[in-house]
Amino acid sequence: MKKWIKIVSLLIIIVVFFAFIKGEMHTDSDIRRFMKSDRYIENKFVNSIETNSGSIKDIFKIVKDYRLSSGVEKVPLRDIPVRRPVIDESVSKSDSYKIIWFGHSGFILEMYGVRLLVDAVFSERASMLSFVGPKRFHKPPLSLKELPHIDAVIFSHDHYDHLDRKVVTHYADKDVKFIMPLGVGSHLKKWGVSDEKITELDYHDRVNIGDLEIVAGPARHFSGRGLLDRNKTLWCSFMFFGKGEQVFYSGDTGYTESYKILRERYGAFDVCLIQIGAYNKHWEDIHLYPSDAIAMSKMLDSKYTIPLHWATFNLAMHSWTEPIDEFVKYSDKEGLTICTPLIGEVIDSTNIDDTISWWSL
Repeated sequence: MKKWIKIVSLLIIIVVFFAFIKGEMHTDSDIRRFMKSDRYIENKFVNSIETNSGSIKDIFKIVKDYRLSSGVEKVPLRDIPVRRPVIDESVSKSDSYKIIWFGHSGFILEMYGVRLLVDAVFSERASMLSFVGPKRFHKPPLSLKELPHIDAVIFSHDHYDHLDRKVVTHYADKDVKFIMPLGVGSHLKKWGVSDEKITELDYHDRVNIGDLEIVAGPARHFSGRGLLDRNKTLWCSFMFFGKGEQVFYSGDTGYTESYKILRERYGAFDVCLIQIGAYNKHWEDIHLYPSDAIAMSKMLDSKYTIPLHWATFNLAMHSWTEPIDEFVKYSDKEGLTICTPLIGEVIDSTNIDDTISWWSL
């Protein structure tokens, strides 16, 4: 019976998604601004190479495959260890990188005296509805109210597992900047964020917060929170340039050799945070397989790679540990140096070599 409840719930989400949810509308001024971008063609954003981001006809195949994978451990059978980070705000922010993974793709990055909150989700579900959809495996390491001072909130795109309305409304009236790809600001404005707090970037656009430089990079994905706003906003990766250190974040992406251009243009990266989970044959153009994540890391000449986009939400048919197990296997084979922190663990240059395979203990 549980199996059929899940299937019916999924079908409800699909019906709501394609029948009732309306997309955000852009102003004429927004459209004129988007038209300056090479990514904006015929009133929507596009990838630089042909990309299959799924269609209505794929939905029933996906539901069937999900049903056939019912014996797979998609949700942990035991509690995931979550560490509660301690951040002493009486101590000056670090110039060197400091990273705290919040699960899935969310993290805090402290770098060059600036503290960023990136793609963090605090809602119970990564869904348009509060009562159905992918539910968290674990609580966040800290609640929104417990977070230290944040200088800027960053979103890589507008999907529910990256752009959390709860985060936006929490910071809407605070002295915090919001940085995101072109078009995503339309959601934030509707939720109460003023124009002057919002910075939208195209690929290779840059913005500075203090002495930290933040640059938007390419990605191969898609966008939309409903039927009518599909690909009406851009998606991107991000690069962070501090005092002699460079950090890269992939956002959501499928395999693309655009990363070679980033290496040539910006040099090697000290740390790359790269998506490894929620892959499947039905959407292989828009999410990385673990082997792809290894290839991406090598393109970027990454000194350390931290795998993201796993261990928090069930978004595919594979087991919850398959992405990390495969990632570790391929990294060993390719000689890639990786870091696999606990959720909530504070990682910096002094302990980035010390992580363990906590998911298999």
